[in-house]
Amino acid sequence: MTRSPVRVALAAIIAALLISVSAPSSAQSDRKLHALFGKDDRIFVVPESMPWSAVGKLTFRGAGHCSGAMVSASVVLTAAHCLFAERDGGVLDPPVSFFAGYHMGQYVAEAEVVSYWVSTDYDYMSFLNTSEMDGLDYAFVLLSRPIGEQVGHFSVHELMADEIESAVSQEWEKITQAGYSGDTEYQLSAHIGCLIVDYYSDNTISHECDTLPGDSGSPIFIEREGRYEVIALDSAVYGGTRPTNIAVDSRAFAGDLANFIRRHEPLVDLALRPIAELTLTTEN
Repeated sequence: MTRSPVRVALAAIIAALLISVSAPSSAQSDRKLHALFGKDDRIFVVPESMPWSAVGKLTFRGAGHCSGAMVSASVVLTAAHCLFAERDGGVLDPPVSFFAGYHMGQYVAEAEVVSYWVSTDYDYMSFLNTSEMDGLDYAFVLLSRPIGEQVGHFSVHELMADEIESAVSQEWEKITQAGYSGDTEYQLSAHIGCLIVDYYSDNTISHECDTLPGDSGSPIFIEREGRYEVIALDSAVYGGTRPTNIAVDSRAFAGDLANFIRRHEPLVDLALRPIAELTLTTEN
């Protein structure tokens, strides 16, 4: 079972490539919708080294999984909706463990989850039924050990307006998405060279990376000068004449993430601070 809500929306027809408007409004979920564009361009990768080893599978107390990416020695970036279960009105289902570089039952490194952060303005039920929460669909997960020192971690590149416009015009860096799709959840799949096709005023983008339920929270990244930089995380799917993949881009989360790392990562030294003091929290 995967944990990626796949939502359907009546997407407005967009005349211009470059716009700055709100994302299309959504209707009820259609979990049968696949977000593949034309042929399936995903390939399997063995996550033995960067960037693949820094992508992993996040597991929960309930069922299912989401994807996530190491963005520091001990912090994982993922989607906020992954931390909630649709049953019983969207109850919290806290993450338990993160398996970096997961592959066919094995992994490069594993750590327990000791804390997490979701915006206090985020409402899961609104996320399921409207587009109002799209730009807040991000979460940070603090691990019990700094496994990012072993597997590597992404830096975060905060997108600038001219970069987004260049990306939409296909005149920017090559974009890659990697995650644990529901149909191949035991292997890491990646779509290399996929496209950003639009952007919105709520700090989200639409893209044509081939993703399925289970890819929620997976990183969309670029490589520049030997550095791997996250620019967005996969979030949701809208339907219509043509499916639209929505990702939360780094304009939304870069500042909050920097604050979270600065405040919480020093607490990971468990030799100095017992794990009991690191409680699950949704507060800053």
